Amino acid sequence: AAFVLLASCAVEPPSPPDPPADFDFNTAANADLSMTIQLEPDPAPPVVVNESAPGRSIGSWDQVTGDMVTQLTFADGSLLVVASGGTVGVGYYLAQTADATGNFNPVSGLGNLSVNLKMTVASIDLGGGPGPMAQPCDVGMTLAMSGSINVATGALSVTQNGFTVTPPAESDCGGLGGIIGQLLGGPINSMTLTFGVQAPPDNGRYVATT
Repeated sequence: AAFVLLASCAVEPPSPPDPPADFDFNTAANADLSMTIQLEPDPAPPVVVNESAPGRSIGSWDQVTGDMVTQLTFADGSLLVVASGGTVGVGYYLAQTADATGNFNPVSGLGNLSVNLKMTVASIDLGGGPGPMAQPCDVGMTLAMSGSINVATGALSVTQNGFTVTPPAESDCGGLGGIIGQLLGGPINSMTLTFGVQAPPDNGRYVATT
C-alpha cells in the first residue's frame, strides 16, 4: 500500500550569527526539506508522495577550501498518512542530531552535504482527535546528500534517493515502534534540501576568485 503524506508548518527565522572571519559566505537563509516516502513499489506507476518542512539554515561556506557547516532548524509539523485501511494524523518534531557538514567546490558549485535528523512523533490521531504519543518515539534519518550551489545566485540544492532510516524499537511509541518506522521510513524514500548561500555586504559576489 502506498501512503500519501501532507504537511503544514511554519517557522520564525532566527537572527543569523556573524560568520567566522575566515569564511567568505554565510548560509543564513530559509530552508525547505522535501521528503518522499512510499511503502511499496505497487501500484504501477508508483504513487509519488511528498512532505515538505520549511525551516532555516544558519552557517558558513569557506570560499578557499569549499568546506560548509550549517545548522538547520525546522518548525513542528503534522502529517496526514492516507492508506487503504484509513487515515492517520501524525504530529512531529524534526531536529538535527549534529551540524550538517560538507564541501562544495567554490568554482563549479558541485558538492555534498551530510545531514543527520531525528523525527520525534509527538502525537497521533486515529480519527477521534490527536492524542499524545508514548515516548520515546524517534525515527533517525542519516543522509549523504549531493548536489550543487548555483554560483550565480547562491541557491543550494542537495538530494539523496534511498536514505538510511533508524526506526524506533518495537517497544517504543507505546508498542507501535515497528509500525511507525514503516510509515515514516520507506523503504522507498528520497529527500531534497534547499537553502540560500549569501555573500556578505562587502563582497557582493558568489563566484570564487580563480
